[in-house]
Amino acid sequence: MSVNLKSEISDLSVHIYDPSVNIDELPEDEGFSYKFPDVGNAIDDMGMIRYLSIDLWEGTPDYLDHIISYFESYPVAGTYTVEDLGLYDVPFVEVLRAIKNRYAQMLMSQSQK
Repeated sequence: MSVNLKSEISDLSVHIYDPSVNIDELPEDEGFSYKFPDVGNAIDDMGMIRYLSIDLWEGTPDYLDHIISYFESYPVAGTYTVEDLGLYDVPFVEVLRAIKNRYAQMLMSQSQK
């Protein structure tokens, strides 16, 4: 079963979330929270990501590389569908790669204005 997520990307933050669950009722992944204390997350009882909020204070996609590297080393369970990114049944790390690409494109288009 694929988790359906939505994404919201702005110039200083990224939010990836499952609109069908109350994230306040879900725990954080403690290993991830220890490594990235400034990134909010929530996982379900099967270890699947249901929420990830990343503040991009520097306004560059570089911080996302560290998070992607973490999920390459410590993959999470399941597959994910993010229709607004054109992703269907992919590992979570692929969601993050697509987010990074979208964020980089957004920054590039803003700098060309």
